[in-house]
Amino acid sequence: MVGWKRAAQLDVLAVRGLGLLGLNDSLLRPSMAGRAAVPPRTWSSTPAASSEENPVIEAELKARLNNPAAVRAALLVRAVPERAIYRDIYYDTPGEDLGHAGREVRLRTVETDAVRHLLTFKEAAVDEASGSKPEYETVVSEPAAVDHLVRALGLGTLVELTKECENYRFAEDGRDFLATIVGVPEIEGVFLEVETQAAEDDVGNALAAVRSVLTDLGVADSELTTELYTDAVRAARAI
Repeated sequence: MVGWKRAAQLDVLAVRGLGLLGLNDSLLRPSMAGRAAVPPRTWSSTPAASSEENPVIEAELKARLNNPAAVRAALLVRAVPERAIYRDIYYDTPGEDLGHAGREVRLRTVETDAVRHLLTFKEAAVDEASGSKPEYETVVSEPAAVDHLVRALGLGTLVELTKECENYRFAEDGRDFLATIVGVPEIEGVFLEVETQAAEDDVGNALAAVRSVLTDLGVADSELTTELYTDAVRAARAI
């Protein structure tokens, strides 16, 4: 989520992080027609040594709230909310290859007192029950240029959606948490996302800590959900 993730270099994110290296040859072939033959470039899916080899995991649980007012009151004891509008574009191939692999590419515009833009790549979930994923995110100054880059790599718009958010940041038991109350105009109900960061070998402990926060906020197990906003919005628009 916003303001949490370790920033990656844009070129690394766009080329290595998007996981599209294997597409480059076929994508470039039409534009290379008529040029002198050049030796094919060999691409490696193995990342170069960097601090991103052990990414931070977004350990997150989401709930569809039965009593949003009570949860909001409990959060107000912990923090002053930051209200924000997220305008998201999710990208995928025509065959939705990223989605089938559990990956996500998102360009987000965040509107608070200021406006900023974030490019995010999420890998497949490391915890199926919660859907928690490694996440790479970077601030971008020219979203139109990034949109062009992503489309040039063979992706198109999967869905665009808007999230109306209240962000609460607080610390408990030595961990930093971000709790976000979310409304999406096309989806019925009010959602709560609670997340904290964890190394891959600490995801279980981090999720237990997140669940403890949810319990303290009065959220029951029956309210938990792993439904994706992208799926829900697409389903709503198909009706």
